[in-house]
Formats: sequence, C-alpha cells, structure tokens
Amino acid sequence: MPEVIVEERSPPPAPNWHWVNGYWKWEYNRWNWHPGRWVATAVPPMPKPIIEQWGPPPSPRHYWVPGHWIWHPEMNNWFWVNGRWYS
Repeated sequence: MPEVIVEERSPPPAPNWHWVNGYWKWEYNRWNWHPGRWVATAVPPMPKPIIEQWGPPPSPRHYWVPGHWIWHPEMNNWFWVNGRWYS
C-alpha cells in the first residue's frame, strides 16, 4: 500500500462538521486514493490495521493485497476490507 497522502484541510463548511481522513482503497486492480472530506456527523478515528496471516499464493502469478480500512458513510464508521490474493 502506498504511503498516506498528507492533505490540507479547508475550513469546515459549517459548525459541527467533522473531518474524515483520506485513505487508500484497493479497487480496479490498483490502489486508489480517496481524499479526506468534511461530514456532518461525528467521525471515530481510523482503527489500527489488523495483522493478517496468509498462506502461500495459489499460483506464481498471484500477489497479496493487504487488508485495509475504508470509510462507509452509510454506516458512519470505518469498515475493514480483508486482505486477499489477486492475479
């Protein structure tokens, strides 16, 4: 996973808005940056990464993509995406 991008925050659009940090998400067979943004609800901090155990790749062409947290606005919380093998 690439390094986290440090973002400049603009002022909140209104009082009591909260910042969701940007994060990397594995999609379309590559890492995509989802920039931080202001939301109107309280935001818990992103949890620490979960240490995953994985076995050998299913084939020599497979590569491991580690699990990672993504923000789910519908749930108003962070959601863990398990790591898995891709080819």
